[in-house]
Amino acid sequence: MAATILSAPITLVVMLGDEGPTPPEQILGEVREAIALDTVETGLDLPQVCQVVVSTRRPSFIRRLAGLPVQVIPDPADVPFHFGQRLHEVVSLAGAEQVFYIGGGAGPLLGRRDLEGLIGSLAEVSNRLVTNNLYSSDMVGFPAGLLERIELPNKDNDLAWRLAQLGGLDVRQPPRAAAIAFDVDTLTDVVILTLCHAMGRHTTQAVRALDLDASRLQAATRCLTDPAATLLLAGRASSSVWQTLEQRARCTTRVIAEERGMRASGRLARGEVRSLMGFAVEQFGFDGFFQRLAQIADAALIDSRVLFAHLGPWPSDADRCYSDLSRPAEIEDEKIRRLTQAAMNAPLQVVLGGHSLLSGGILALLEAMGL
Repeated sequence: MAATILSAPITLVVMLGDEGPTPPEQILGEVREAIALDTVETGLDLPQVCQVVVSTRRPSFIRRLAGLPVQVIPDPADVPFHFGQRLHEVVSLAGAEQVFYIGGGAGPLLGRRDLEGLIGSLAEVSNRLVTNNLYSSDMVGFPAGLLERIELPNKDNDLAWRLAQLGGLDVRQPPRAAAIAFDVDTLTDVVILTLCHAMGRHTTQAVRALDLDASRLQAATRCLTDPAATLLLAGRASSSVWQTLEQRARCTTRVIAEERGMRASGRLARGEVRSLMGFAVEQFGFDGFFQRLAQIADAALIDSRVLFAHLGPWPSDADRCYSDLSRPAEIEDEKIRRLTQAAMNAPLQVVLGGHSLLSGGILALLEAMGL
């Protein structure tokens, strides 16, 4: 039996970006900051972690880290942010040999045992790549020197895939579960957290302090326990999520899966996103679209970003947040305002959100409902 080759000590790198100035964007930023703080404190408690490094420009987060044995590397305010370049800079400044990277809003349900398992797997051998999702990563463990050999990605979602393409790595991806798959990218994800229980203390405090209306989400997810109901997932849904629903949910499920990889492929940036949902909206109008959905489902979880991209132009961060909160009066873009209002008036329960709603979010909801 071959001897195990242990890796170098591991540096935990947590990167937390800033949010926009509007109230809903600030809410999202506060929750993501709390998640990142829980991650930092958990990492400090793990024996495999030799140092914790934080990259951020959020003054409030830097203040909350004061007194902790953490190396804070503030992001320069006058330089456009590029994820891969910044990660490379941080890793170099920290002198890291083995890195476990985690995005600031990732893993709100990630417990000590979960993080220890991921980092422990990375520590077992020197050529291992560990990620929560090879095709859309926000947690990645890897030998630091590999960053010299890849085209550095602009977003963390592409990091694991680009590293894996180098070859020669022992790639490990644990089974998908809410703890490692759920990432808070949108305010719909924050609303999902209001129904969850397995959160860190800072995240729990942040979420419990919010006055968010979860009634629409609760009504839609009641379908999960009703054998007579039909739940529709529409957008960037994966086959694995559909399989999980088939195994664990008691309702019938319908799935319209489209435009997976629209960011990574460049279709979004080039204005090439095309959606069956979008064509249906153009054919029937916003109200007519939802009236027809009501003929095939009792509730719908919709990745609205696919619709946004099809209808164009891409809306502001603030408009996307206000849409997630079902506050059409605050939305500047007319199409997004009309879509959001029509979803609220629909004859079925509709929840609008981003990609996470149809991936880690639905896993979190299943666990919250004991399924």
